[in-house]
Amino acid sequence: METFVGAKDRVEELKKFEADFYVGIEGGIMNMFERWFAFAVVCISDKHGKCGYGVSSFFELPQIVINEIKNGKELGEVMDELTRRENTKRKEGAIGILTKGIIDRKSLYVPAIVCALIPFLNRDLFQY
Repeated sequence: METFVGAKDRVEELKKFEADFYVGIEGGIMNMFERWFAFAVVCISDKHGKCGYGVSSFFELPQIVINEIKNGKELGEVMDELTRRENTKRKEGAIGILTKGIIDRKSLYVPAIVCALIPFLNRDLFQY
């Protein structure tokens, strides 16, 4: 829930600029089946306030990463420390590191962006 709110908040912050569409992306983690997963939520809004949401694939995080997040660190910071690289969250992201480059963060977001566009592609079915 917080991740959806975060994506929507990012959109609202962008509305101080004039545009036809606004896109907010927020990363989150969720505990399911005694495991922790990372994911992203995409919120797209038009200038009239119509809004759509999409969610990326979930991917499992190792316990060492979760321990650091529980201690107050952000996922990107933890991944930088584990890999001894800088700014991985703006490059391949945790997904790129954990899949060894098979999926990078940009390709993780594409289906979520497309799904967030569903209400705009089907305006007759979505009346909100």
